[in-house]
Amino acid sequence: MDFIGLIVAHGYWIVLAVAFVDQFGTPVPAIAILLTAGAVAGQGRLSMAGILAAAWAGTVAGDAVLYQCGRWRGGPLMRRLCSFSLAPDTCVRKTETSFQRLGWKALVIAKFVPGLALFAAPVAGALRMPFAPFLVFDSIGSLFYNVVVVGLGFVLHDQLDRVVGWFHALGSAAIPVVVGAILAYWGWRIIQKRRILRALRCRRLTPDALRLRLESGAPVSILDLRTAIAFEVSRQTLPGAIRVDPEELDTRHTDIPRDCDVVLYCTCPNETTSARVALALKKRGIERVFPLEGGIEAWVECGYPVEVPPSPTITRADK
Repeated sequence: MDFIGLIVAHGYWIVLAVAFVDQFGTPVPAIAILLTAGAVAGQGRLSMAGILAAAWAGTVAGDAVLYQCGRWRGGPLMRRLCSFSLAPDTCVRKTETSFQRLGWKALVIAKFVPGLALFAAPVAGALRMPFAPFLVFDSIGSLFYNVVVVGLGFVLHDQLDRVVGWFHALGSAAIPVVVGAILAYWGWRIIQKRRILRALRCRRLTPDALRLRLESGAPVSILDLRTAIAFEVSRQTLPGAIRVDPEELDTRHTDIPRDCDVVLYCTCPNETTSARVALALKKRGIERVFPLEGGIEAWVECGYPVEVPPSPTITRADK
């Protein structure tokens, strides 16, 4: 297939579509396509203004969709976007921190920061950022990003034929190498995740079992490991639960009681973050640790009571 000829013939529509789907984390070589389109524009076969307009429109449109999805279904969307992460909540927490530290400016630099680019728009929606300011700052950031990437291709347009020649020289031999590296990377992550889950699968506590312990008066300490995004979706916790950031364990683990059961819950697929924190607590001498199976969603589905969390200090829930 003549890739350059395809860009020349349908460049604007290709750039628009690629920029749009790239916002959803799809495995499309968006940067390579934008660079190529910029180089083709540099050779005078396409309009530079047209390429920039198409890239900008696709980027902003994709972000607008993610913003609305985050506003409507913030929690489930975050879980889906993070489903392949070893620590699914970590990526969202980093994005939240960026918004807390930079405010609207986070949207301007989001495209240049790995991780933040994928989650900035849905996090902005989940945090109920007004749409008009979101659109303004996201448009500015998207414009800067596309000017840099497409502009780089424009400046290096003389090297386009050489790059295409490299791809032809590598031929089909490069494909299995790239695919193999990607599969090996994801395979390692899946193995690591399963190792963590296997270590604590038999120790997961069902909502029914936790309810019985609370009703019996047995001392139980409940830790809510959800991100601020997940909490804001419902603003509910289990009775007596205290919200704790997993990154604070080094400084706060001494406050967690050693003489009672400790129940953890998060919003990750398969309770991955709860399992990871449980292993970290066990290494610090807290042995009676149990991830809650299904998290707060399973608890609510059972019709059990919830409440607004108390003050942010770790205490024992003796209910």
